[in-house]
Amino acid sequence: MENPSGMFSVNLQTLVYPPLKSQSSCFGALPEHDREVITKLYDSVNGKLMVSQAWIIPATRNTVCCCCLEAGLAMFTLLPTEKGQVGLTLKGFLIEHSDLRTAWQLYRMKLPVLAGAGWALSGSSLIGPEMVDSLYEQSAAELPDELRTMIEQILPRIAESPAPFSFLVTGLPPRLFPVQFHAAQINPPSADSMNTGDQILLRDDDRMKRYLSVLAERKPAYRSTILYCRPRRGFLSMVRAWLDECEKQGKLEKGLAKVIAKDYEEQLEQYTDDYVFALYVGGEEILLLDPRLNHDLNEGYLDFDMLLTGIERELRRPKKDYSLPEPKKPARRSKKDDTAPLPEMPSVEDGAKKKPKKPAEEEPKKKGFFGGLFRK
Repeated sequence: MENPSGMFSVNLQTLVYPPLKSQSSCFGALPEHDREVITKLYDSVNGKLMVSQAWIIPATRNTVCCCCLEAGLAMFTLLPTEKGQVGLTLKGFLIEHSDLRTAWQLYRMKLPVLAGAGWALSGSSLIGPEMVDSLYEQSAAELPDELRTMIEQILPRIAESPAPFSFLVTGLPPRLFPVQFHAAQINPPSADSMNTGDQILLRDDDRMKRYLSVLAERKPAYRSTILYCRPRRGFLSMVRAWLDECEKQGKLEKGLAKVIAKDYEEQLEQYTDDYVFALYVGGEEILLLDPRLNHDLNEGYLDFDMLLTGIERELRRPKKDYSLPEPKKPARRSKKDDTAPLPEMPSVEDGAKKKPKKPAEEEPKKKGFFGGLFRK
């Protein structure tokens, strides 16, 4: 039974956007940043609906968002509005920080179901174990089968996490949700030289593994493919360290590491985002994703079909053939230069030793034929 002191009770505040007259909502009392997050999510999906993409209408019913906000934890779904109205209604609840620990420890396996069914209560509701169980049974019966299956897939991850985290369950393209849902982090493999001590970011770990497993089924060589995300400024340093290690191990010809690093440096000139996504393939290659796809990932548009296509495209590219630059040959001398030695230039000392020659004495002029006849 519910503890009279409220030890096992939590306060769930109704969250509705756009605000409805029939229901009070905590949206207006949220911090500005939290309101921006909620509005951005709503506008992105609702905007697609407003441009007459009818396929989105049923797909929105299979969505549960869980966002860690400044005010606490918000959990909600997106529902088509009542008949005769156009657009969506965001409905759910907010758990403030004061109740968050109790709610997560006791009811975290049931909260996604309550949100997925569309929170029906209004205002602020203090609920305990008995009421949670009652709401859970009612909500589970109202869930669409597809959404129930999707929630069941996320529940094991929720059960293992001692602290709340943001997650997204949806049948819509994830690119429609322009918010950075907190990514799972994994430690880099300790056996390879890419281990620099920091954690490697792998966004939406479970979903990423599922799509990479699809690649592995198509081609066994893809099974060793890992998607890494590094800060742009540190990416080149990481690549150089990896190339140097490959060169030391004899995997690369001596001097080739600098050539390949130069190529990566030129490729990075096309990237302007803070983070660079790259594929690490079997410990043998580092492949940069297309700059446009890299930008979309930085913006949080996780369209995994597009990502899968981009990964396949990079893996299918022919390997680059790197080679060392040919050494410069010395200029050949002409045949004349080869046969005729250059004259030796006298040194300064030799020039000082040689005395200048005296001018030759002038010889007396010889007398002509008539000179001997007319002597004095």
